[in-house]
Amino acid sequence: MTRTSLAVLILVAICAALGAVVVVTMERTRAAAPPPNIVLVLTDDQAYRSTVKRMPWLHRHRRDFARFTHAYANNPLCCPARATILTGLYSHRTQVEDNSDGEKLDPGSTIATWLDGAGYETGLFGKYLNGYPFKGEPLVPAGWDRFSPFTTQAKYYDYKLLTGDHSKRYGSRHQDYSTRVIARRAGRFIRAAQPPFFAYVAPYGPHRRRSSELATPDFRDRHLFRHAQVELPSNFNRAAKGAPRWWKRLPPVSRRLVRRTMRAAWATLRSEDRLLRNLVRSLRRKGQLGRTIIVFASDNGYSFGSHRWIYKGCAYEECIHVPLMIRAPGVPARTVRAMVGNQDIAPTLAALAGVEHPPVDGRSLVPLIRGRGSGHAMLLHTEGMVPPYWGLRTKRWKFVKHKSGARELYRLSDDPGELQNLADREHRRVMRRLGERLARLRH
Repeated sequence: MTRTSLAVLILVAICAALGAVVVVTMERTRAAAPPPNIVLVLTDDQAYRSTVKRMPWLHRHRRDFARFTHAYANNPLCCPARATILTGLYSHRTQVEDNSDGEKLDPGSTIATWLDGAGYETGLFGKYLNGYPFKGEPLVPAGWDRFSPFTTQAKYYDYKLLTGDHSKRYGSRHQDYSTRVIARRAGRFIRAAQPPFFAYVAPYGPHRRRSSELATPDFRDRHLFRHAQVELPSNFNRAAKGAPRWWKRLPPVSRRLVRRTMRAAWATLRSEDRLLRNLVRSLRRKGQLGRTIIVFASDNGYSFGSHRWIYKGCAYEECIHVPLMIRAPGVPARTVRAMVGNQDIAPTLAALAGVEHPPVDGRSLVPLIRGRGSGHAMLLHTEGMVPPYWGLRTKRWKFVKHKSGARELYRLSDDPGELQNLADREHRRVMRRLGERLARLRH
């Protein structure tokens, strides 16, 4: 062997050794990297259509987030949806199928217990589950280090929040507006908590008061959108052709009331927007913004008069379609058009935090955020507010089976307003195929 050849071999060996050292160092650095913080902001009854653009801070920074254009609620009611978000399980598996079922949730396995068991400092601020405290005792569920929920019915004014082992009453002063108070409490938690921490922040807005159907904006926002133009959708006050009898019998909704309701909801969202902005400021000042996952979502959508319905709970798009945005360190911001559900939020947070969890119905959205993978069909179900149903939402179709025996089938690619029910003999093969798929998801 010549001297030149020997020198080349030695050089190659040195480079290989250095490469191995670099790889090992990178792996050790990656393994030693601290887990990310998590801030989940969950609004109440926020419709998907034309609402994020009414939140100036979030709309301006939307390109910092992965934005899911087809995110859906399995059970579009407050309590079932929140139980699903906490557990990653469908509502018929949590047994929380109506707003009166909150005490049926087993709190022993939630995103809070998973993270708390992995060393996270956890805190909840705002709306937990409808009806809490169950049986009158404000017991702190497993997994929460700081637990500050509403202990009476969630409200904008004149409510109670749990503080330690007692409840604090708030009145009707401007500074008592519940979104302001929740923002202050969550901000203090973020500033004081030792990383890694998990803050679940759940304000009441833009929920409506059933007595008037109007949300209550913060005092400083009460005149916003007073004269804003409100465009009503093509399915406003229209029952689908061939819709079940219950929907056809609904009376028309007042156009004036719907426009007032939407303007009040938009104005109320300004306080939720400030809450989110202020939490981000707290993270930046703490030096933790760059290593914090931020999730913005709503528990369910809302129908502003579409299909003659002004509430939630229905299987139509207005009720089940929800905003979902995720900002994560090192994850590119993009628009994700794949179908996802609220049962996917908990396993996604666990995956981003590197925390193990028991089997759930949802799946991690991390591959989709990173530009890989595909979405999935969405199981739909409710037992409250409207006649009970089971349903399946795919990219092209929606199939709904009511307990009354009625069926609904919509080809969403051609009929986005769901105005032509195709549940007839001509489409029985499609219904059979979707029905079999629905049965597999249920069981």
